[in-house]
Amino acid sequence: MIDTERMDEIDLDLLSLAESIARSCNLNDWDKAKQLLKKIITNESGLKNVSQGLFLQCMNEILKNLSEKINHSDGNILQPVQECAAECFRCLRQACALNSQIQSGLSSFMDILENTKIITEKIISVDAQKDSENVLKCAIQFLGNACVSNATNQKAIWELFINQFRSFLHHADSKVCDYTCMLVHTCLTTVAKIDQCLLNNASAQDIVLTCIEATAQKDIEWGLYVLEDMLKNDLFLPKLYWKMGHKER
Repeated sequence: MIDTERMDEIDLDLLSLAESIARSCNLNDWDKAKQLLKKIITNESGLKNVSQGLFLQCMNEILKNLSEKINHSDGNILQPVQECAAECFRCLRQACALNSQIQSGLSSFMDILENTKIITEKIISVDAQKDSENVLKCAIQFLGNACVSNATNQKAIWELFINQFRSFLHHADSKVCDYTCMLVHTCLTTVAKIDQCLLNNASAQDIVLTCIEATAQKDIEWGLYVLEDMLKNDLFLPKLYWKMGHKER
């Protein structure tokens, strides 16, 4: 029998924390928000059982505040803000891994993905700063966990981030490239099956080629899985093989 009283306590605990984080973000108290996010991350039993709708609503508000702060910065994103953003993505990454309802519920909270895009675009556009790589790595891992065994999220993330993947793949941090190859592979498990004409798209071609180049030049393991995905596509050889360098072939 489900202990509804216990679940109510879990909801109250996590949701009150999430609401406190949102208030801290509104007050620009990023250090406090970061510490409270860490409390949520370590509460695995709470994340497994929390009501997905209310939880995602709170996380959406937190990410919206972070997005506005980062997007309106003049190119110098404060370190506490970056650290808070990284913790927010860690929290969402953990939530998606532990609770399939939260993962599935993202399709009803597309603003979370939109604000993730805004934040990562801004991070990429500014000069490399301390902790900026952490924000990207945590964001990409969150997107990866959001996609695992979820065709709806795979399609949504592929369509939303297709023009950003190349920037991720060319990032100086090899882990950012590796995690992006993982994300591309996860998206392609559905996208490539649905759309056999995928490789007619110039952006898709560029992403696949960049993943293969990363595999050949940086020994990025996840790029091999992208290559395997594309070998199943009839357009791979006629569209891409001639564009590869000698090492990639």
